[in-house]
Amino acid sequence: MDAAGGRCTCTGACGSKHTKDGGRCAHGTGWNHHLYAAPADPFVPARTAWRVDPADLTAWCGRCLDGARRAAHRTTPAPAVEPGLFDLPTNTTVAVRADRAA
Repeated sequence: MDAAGGRCTCTGACGSKHTKDGGRCAHGTGWNHHLYAAPADPFVPARTAWRVDPADLTAWCGRCLDGARRAAHRTTPAPAVEPGLFDLPTNTTVAVRADRAA
């Protein structure tokens, strides 16, 4: 938090331009404002954020962290669906016996 100067380090990843504050969020530590040490990359899922190297953490206020994660989820493509156990490839041909063909 000291490296961030006690302020949120968001410069617009949350969707706000922070124009009133010189391009950086003005929220800092104080009454009713908390800062969170979270990955600088909002694409890192919250469930795996604990694995991030401490050097890759930055200070976020709650509003900017939530906004940046929402924006990351909106722009992240859906994961490819893995084939199920009984799914057949689309280029598979099925041989039909001549005596059973209709």
